[in-house]
Amino acid sequence: AKMKFCLNDFEHLKLPGGFDLLISMSAGIVSKPCTRFLRIGGYFLVSDAHFDARTVALDKRFALLGVYDMKSKKLDTKDLKSCLVTST
Repeated sequence: AKMKFCLNDFEHLKLPGGFDLLISMSAGIVSKPCTRFLRIGGYFLVSDAHFDARTVALDKRFALLGVYDMKSKKLDTKDLKSCLVTST
């Protein structure tokens, strides 16, 4: 497998649909403008520091696969609906 890491400001990227994984750690709500950079079937690893994980969870284009529990230091993959309380 070939890996390439890019540390960049999403406003300056020129690669629509070019990434298998996007990581957003406390970058604000970037899921909507950055979705265009994600390949179909790709993953978006996002923190909820600015409610971006909740934004992604409400987007029908994404499926929530897991939530990291800081207390137990484990990835929870069951009962995910109760992990993010959202309102629409």
